[in-house]
Amino acid sequence: MNDAELAAFNQNTRMSDSLFTTLNAWVDKHYRDQLLEKDLADPQLLTESRTALDELTQILQLGSVYPFQREGRCHG
Repeated sequence: MNDAELAAFNQNTRMSDSLFTTLNAWVDKHYRDQLLEKDLADPQLLTESRTALDELTQILQLGSVYPFQREGRCHG
């Protein structure tokens, strides 16, 4: 990337040691060890997924990029 391209993108998404550590902690917190077919019918999976995505967009300082965030329903 040239200097103009580097300046134009969201610097909060640029990988660093700190961001790497934060993202690893996010994965450890939000990723299930396994996902079974029956889990797909569990409404809690949607809540978990939205919570994880909401936290990720906060970590990366992206703002409300998903419709559920803009509608104020990120946690259920």
